[in-house]
Amino acid sequence: MLSKKPHLKRVSLEIFGGCNYTCSMCPQSTGRGKDFTRKMSLKTFKNVLDKLAPYGKPTIGLSGSGEATMAKDLPDYIREIKSRDLKVYIKTNGAKLTGKYMQEIINAGIDLIRFSIIGYNKEKYIHWMDVDNFSLVKSNIKETIDYIK
Repeated sequence: MLSKKPHLKRVSLEIFGGCNYTCSMCPQSTGRGKDFTRKMSLKTFKNVLDKLAPYGKPTIGLSGSGEATMAKDLPDYIREIKSRDLKVYIKTNGAKLTGKYMQEIINAGIDLIRFSIIGYNKEKYIHWMDVDNFSLVKSNIKETIDYIK
């Protein structure tokens, strides 16, 4: 029995289990059951965040095998985290991180965006990521950087 509660440094909460890619190295590419590809409700998410309060101020990651940017209301999840004075990050393939949606995510207060890009050129990217979005993602990264600046 623990004499004191653990102090959490990082918590991963996969809010969306589905993905818009079928990367050859990812377990998502072979499919997951429907229970794993659904979006976590905002109500459930808030409940989980509230239950974390006694365990410190962990940084919250909103990614797992799923693609967090598939959740159209991702900024709402980020705002919930920020309202609790916590840090938040996502790992994303970057295909959907553009325009008004990207701006809403940044304006909601995201602390870190990590782009997951396997392949140093278009051909290797297509081989590993199984989609021809190399130029799109590079453009989205530039747009994100420009908006942050």
